[in-house]
Order: sequence, then structure tokens, then C-alpha cells
Amino acid sequence: MDHCRRCGEACKRCEDACLVMAHRPPKVTTRKLP
Repeated sequence: MDHCRRCGEACKRCEDACLVMAHRPPKVTTRKLP
């Protein structure tokens, strides 16, 4: 599972699907880097 770069949720689909689902507002402050 990849994590959406916009909402940060673990998505089974692409980021576009994640945006449509809109789990939570876009968060760019809590970005986990490897």
C-alpha cells in the first residue's frame, strides 16, 4: 500500500482516488521521510 502524498492516508488505489475519498484535508506538515 502506498501513502497518498496529499492526505497522507494509506491508500489501496492511486492518489486521485484518495483525493476523491478525501479522508482528511491535505497535510504537508506531517510528512514522513525514509
